[in-house]
Amino acid sequence: MHGSGSVMVLNDVDLSVSPGEMVSVVGPSGSGKSTLLHALAGFVRPCRGSIELLGTDITTASQRRVSQVHREGVGFVFQSYNLVPSLPVIDNVLLPSRFARRDVDKSRAARVLEELGLGARIGQRTSELSGGQQQRVAVARAIYGEPQLVFADEPTGALDSGSGRLVLDALASLTSVGCAVLLVTHDLRAAARADRAVVLRDGCIRRHVVNPSAEILFAETMEADVA
Repeated sequence: MHGSGSVMVLNDVDLSVSPGEMVSVVGPSGSGKSTLLHALAGFVRPCRGSIELLGTDITTASQRRVSQVHREGVGFVFQSYNLVPSLPVIDNVLLPSRFARRDVDKSRAARVLEELGLGARIGQRTSELSGGQQQRVAVARAIYGEPQLVFADEPTGALDSGSGRLVLDALASLTSVGCAVLLVTHDLRAAARADRAVVLRDGCIRRHVVNPSAEILFAETMEADVA
């Protein structure tokens, strides 16, 4: 991923996520984790190679086509949340479905928010929430539509351990119904919840770890640092 006069961000990365699988991506700041996530989601176009999203080659697809694929079954949790502060919590969760002109299910949205510890905040303006609460609203919005694939960029970054556990439990539960989850995180304990972890360093995949633990990932990332 680079343009004229810029540096290579990702190089020779080969990664796939299967239905029902959670994969975490770890590595130091600047290793290319978020860039990888954005590229796989179609927000960044590669200079070579290919990207397939839900069975569609999006390598050279228009942004309109990428958006269509997203509406068909992709949820994305952004680090910046991308919420509408003036809207109530539940309306932020329902907003993508309304944009896509799909029927909305307020009962399901309420259940998802309840599972994430936000049941008492459903009608509250999103601007009145704490950063951690807004982060959980962003997660609820991503999973409300029962996606086939969820991209999550540091979804527990602003959360305490209890709230983080609720988010990770919600993401893990998606895999039980066949959803794929790709999680980028600095939190090695969060990364260890995945079925498989990828250690990224300087834009390259240095390690693949199956059934990771936080201790193993710590050792692997340290090794990658000196490799």
